[in-house]
Amino acid sequence: MVYRTRDYVAVRAMDSDGLVGYALGFARGVGVVDGLRTIAPLAIGRRPTDPTAMLESVRRAFIPGWPGLVRSASLLDVAFWDIAAKMAGVPLARLIEPTRELRAQIPALAVAGYFADQRSVESVVQEVGARVTEGYRRVKLVLTPGLRGRDVAVFSALRAAFGRELALSCDAHAAWQTVDEALAACRTLKPFGLEFIEDPFAPQAWRLTRQLRATLGVPIAAGEDVVGIEGFEDAIEAADVVRIDATSSGGVTTALSAIDRSQPAGRSVLPVIWPGINAQLAAARPIVSAVEVIPRDTGVELSWQLLRSEPVIADGICAVDTEAGAGLALDWDAVTRSADAILKL
Repeated sequence: MVYRTRDYVAVRAMDSDGLVGYALGFARGVGVVDGLRTIAPLAIGRRPTDPTAMLESVRRAFIPGWPGLVRSASLLDVAFWDIAAKMAGVPLARLIEPTRELRAQIPALAVAGYFADQRSVESVVQEVGARVTEGYRRVKLVLTPGLRGRDVAVFSALRAAFGRELALSCDAHAAWQTVDEALAACRTLKPFGLEFIEDPFAPQAWRLTRQLRATLGVPIAAGEDVVGIEGFEDAIEAADVVRIDATSSGGVTTALSAIDRSQPAGRSVLPVIWPGINAQLAAARPIVSAVEVIPRDTGVELSWQLLRSEPVIADGICAVDTEAGAGLALDWDAVTRSADAILKL
């Protein structure tokens, strides 16, 4: 099974001198475009060199509706950071970290096992084998909680095929409602020495995540789809690995704040896909352990069709783009050809 279409929202912002900044994110079934129609007028005329001030002004203007607008505001923030880096003539990582030496290469984690409920265990092992051949040393599997015993069978086969040298983790996609339910499932995975179990609960249920972490004895990852820095503070308290997404939880501004708050708490940071921009964050902040990649042959990630160029990944390592900007080479002609709707402000 593959996705023939997938909903993205692309943003192009332009300063008074014609310098363009881009952003790209998932729609996720919410009104991101409508949100942009609401908040973008507040960004018009603001200095693109101060994305943080722009984001805060928008947040302050829409505090009651902020949870429903944060994805839209995130994309504006990313586009502003892209312009700011281009104005400075440096990659985003250097704009973030003006003096310290930057990392040039970032380890990559590959995601595998999509549609596993419709596939054989052997096909998942073959898919992971392809990632190992490509040089990936970390692979995350999508769990299938609805199929009793299936995840145990998959991880048993993977450990038999690749041993303990391959770092394996998994994503539960908020599959469970109670700690007891999560414990029953996660304890069956404990013998496989997983690097982490991601999102056992919805992001709002961070207290359940904290309780599971205290009881289970397996590292927990959380933070995807939280709202703003307050949501990240909850994730930092509840989990071992903080998942950040600049395109959905408050832009680069909030992602940087979450990264900087994670370090003194002893947490590691793993961004959510978008390896281009996340490699920039990782280059500037060594606490970011890797970038996440969904390979084309999974059939679920189509954003490469909207890019002029993709991040260079070889032997499981992502090269950090050195061009000025935020690491997103958006092909606007491809965007307009694919667009269902275009909003101009």
